[in-house]
This record gives sequence, C-alpha cells and structure tokens, in this order.
Amino acid sequence: MPTSTIEKKPTLEKKSNRISTEYKALKKAINNFQICQRNWNSDRLTQDLKKSLTFNKKLWEIFRLDCENKNCTLPNPVRKNLLSLERFINRYSDEIKKNPFPEKLDTLIAINKNIAIGFKNAQGSRT
Repeated sequence: MPTSTIEKKPTLEKKSNRISTEYKALKKAINNFQICQRNWNSDRLTQDLKKSLTFNKKLWEIFRLDCENKNCTLPNPVRKNLLSLERFINRYSDEIKKNPFPEKLDTLIAINKNIAIGFKNAQGSRT
C-alpha cells in the first residue's frame, strides 16, 4: 500500500522565522490540496482529503489565535480580514467534506496562495 505524502499537522518555529514558517506551511497546504486534485480517483482520496482539510484548518486556527492575541502587531483591518477568512475556510472545508469535488479545492488553494504571497512579500521587506 503506498504511503501518503500529505502533511499531517502544521508546526511553527521561533518568532524570528515566523513569516518564513507561515509561508512554508501555506505552501504545504497548497501542495496537499494539489495532490488530492491529481489523485482524485485514488483509493486514498477520502483519507488524504480529510488530512489536507484538517491541516489547513489547523493552520488557519493558528492564524486566528495570533490575530486574537492582544500583542498582535498586524493592523486592525488586516486582522479582521484574516479572521473573516478563517471563518470562511472552516465553513467551506466542512462543505467540501460533505460534498467533495476537486474544483472546490481551487478556492482554498487561491486563498492560501494569496496569503502566502503576502507573507513572502513581508519577509522580503524585512531583509
């Protein structure tokens, strides 16, 4: 039986590497979803899709907790937008679980790509 290449849970490193870590975690989530799309008819799809959605939801939960932290340095409008996205991602992920189609993953991929670009640009401006 082939082993899954789906990442199981997001992890974060030291604060100094935070932006890079968040970028890498988003890229892993994107990769997980793309693997599911490529292998949609696989025997492992149900398991891999569940792992991918769980990984992404946990990642966005970390973003939510960071935004809710009183020490968060993000501007208020950015915090509110990230919190709104986290709520959408939770609802949409549950919808995908109930009624899965590979095209639905495109929405989560697009959101993650855009946020990853923001992290990458923020990292570039700090170096």
